[in-house]
Amino acid sequence: MLRHNTNIRLLFTTRIVRLFCYGFLSVVLALYLAQAGMKEETIGLLFTLTLAGDAGISLWLTTSADRFGRRRTLWSGPS
Repeated sequence: MLRHNTNIRLLFTTRIVRLFCYGFLSVVLALYLAQAGMKEETIGLLFTLTLAGDAGISLWLTTSADRFGRRRTLWSGPS
């Protein structure tokens, strides 16, 4: 039981850290692109397409994880 709880804590901790870093990087990247002269609409489109692509890849990996093997999918996937 102790190992199970440790694995869950590790999984959630790494997910929280990763999401924080992604969010922080997005803010810094948006500020950099605006400073570099890119229009706000273009920056918004870039982030929208990135989010849609990530959602599509995550959906595909989730629905095909059993075919590839769950462990292999977790090691290679974005989620």
